[in-house]
Amino acid sequence: DQPFRQIVQKYGDPDVIFTEFVNVEGLCHSIERLLLPLWFDDTQQPIAAQLYGKTPDFFRQCAILVSFLGFDGIDLNMGCPSKNVAGGGAGAGLIKNPKLAAEIIDAVKQGVQDWANGADLADCPDFSDKFIKAVKELRQKDNDSQTESQKRQPLPVSVKTRLGYEKSEVESWIPIILETRPAVLTIHGRT
Repeated sequence: DQPFRQIVQKYGDPDVIFTEFVNVEGLCHSIERLLLPLWFDDTQQPIAAQLYGKTPDFFRQCAILVSFLGFDGIDLNMGCPSKNVAGGGAGAGLIKNPKLAAEIIDAVKQGVQDWANGADLADCPDFSDKFIKAVKELRQKDNDSQTESQKRQPLPVSVKTRLGYEKSEVESWIPIILETRPAVLTIHGRT
């Protein structure tokens, strides 16, 4: 979260910082409290927004949202083993549905490209007007130093996953992810 990232940045000086993961379904249902993990200030850059979920078009819309917020990248969590997350088909649950995982990565890449081509929050039909207003207020808070040209660059998309779900599936799972050409692939060395 924001305070933890501030401490890590101050004392650890990492090359990149990631947010805690945020659910795209919740964001696209305009749940404003889910914006809190997406608040950062310029001292925490470069920073990647970590997203999870299972609905490709929600991922596309959230890619536009985090691009608008000024993030430096998007990391897709395809490795969370929590029953609430993986059991619902998101996080590590996507290992069981590689076709959907690939669709999600492609949707995020489309969203960042849409952003670079001029799409805005108004082009995201699942965000309410009230939610869009809250997003704009969040953007104004601390991280407004980017130029317009920086804001409109497509963000790199990375993936975080595991070796497999219940057993190692490296030979079948990882090639599917690599076919989508993520900027970075992070693999927990466990199922």
